[in-house]
Amino acid sequence: MNRLIKKANVLIEALPYIRTFKGKTIVIKYGGHAMTDAPLKERFAQDVVLLKYVGLNPVIVHGGGPQIDKMLQRLGIEAKFRHGVRVTDEATMEIVEMVLAGKINMEIVDLLNRHGGLAVGLSGKDGGLMLSGTWNFCSAVNDSSWNLLACVVREGEKAVDWCYCLLRGDEYRIVDDWQTLGMRGTGSCTVQVEDLFVPAYRTQSMATALPGHEFPGVKANPNPMYRVPTPALGAHALAACIVGAAQGALGTMVDWVKARSTNYAGARMRDFQTVQLRIGSAGARIDTARLVLRNDCLTADAAVKAGNPIEVETKLRYKRNAAAAVRLAVEAVDLLFEMGGAMGIYNDSPLQRIYRDVRSASAHIHFSTDLQLTQWGLVALGGEFRSPTL
Repeated sequence: MNRLIKKANVLIEALPYIRTFKGKTIVIKYGGHAMTDAPLKERFAQDVVLLKYVGLNPVIVHGGGPQIDKMLQRLGIEAKFRHGVRVTDEATMEIVEMVLAGKINMEIVDLLNRHGGLAVGLSGKDGGLMLSGTWNFCSAVNDSSWNLLACVVREGEKAVDWCYCLLRGDEYRIVDDWQTLGMRGTGSCTVQVEDLFVPAYRTQSMATALPGHEFPGVKANPNPMYRVPTPALGAHALAACIVGAAQGALGTMVDWVKARSTNYAGARMRDFQTVQLRIGSAGARIDTARLVLRNDCLTADAAVKAGNPIEVETKLRYKRNAAAAVRLAVEAVDLLFEMGGAMGIYNDSPLQRIYRDVRSASAHIHFSTDLQLTQWGLVALGGEFRSPTL
């Protein structure tokens, strides 16, 4: 009982400080005996994680002099000091970086994470980006522990790069604003980030138009799936979902028509030419959309396998085709939804859900025919199109 009372008194004493420093960044110097004594290391990690849990943002700056000396000795390199200051020539600097960033830093990160933290290790040599902003349409963000956000990198007012940044779930705020016409199950809420440092190893430039740009994994991953231009073909994945939904609407209506007769005349619905025309028109649009998307994927796959570059005109053609395919799928769903009449508007009707989802998904910027068709038209007519990612 006395032990519990003592703990409670400590928390009561700490409460004013927790209130004062909540949300503030505090710097902790970690070194000396606490870095080598196992029980002290564990208590240190517990205390740092506790600080994070009560609302503070701890930043640890660590030493490592004895560990550096030990490694230098193992490698037969003499440690040199002048007036108590280490002399770090080029060979010594490599060892210092290896010990501090490659060993001690990683050990501290592992220690904190084992105690429930979400630590990230950085060294003074690391680059990175300062990130702030608002991002809409972050699908499945409520169920994900990481998020991939795109950003424009600026130096002053000048845009110098276009990157993806990988963020942990505790590094952004989710805005519960996904109350929409359709696609409700995607949970594509908005997220907000304010003055966050993203280390370089969690960023990736997508500005393929920059001189010398190359993705780091290209040589290690020869599969065409990792080499096709994502900005040109990435929308095809979502477009395929829309075409699949349209196919579902067609299947639903075919089954419905087969089983129905009209309420007034008792005639079979399948015998009406207007019904046949809508079913046939919808099916032709869906098949055409699917073939267009598939053909783009096959030609891009073949080009990458052959080592041939995919030109800007071709990339824009892919984007044009995705928008056109989605337009065909939307037209097919509209034909079927109109044919369903009042029976299609009930909440238990799959047709109304498909209609809402397809209409919502088709609002994606990649499927704007005003944008995607005109961009290709400009280049086809001899105009110049510029994009950092194409």
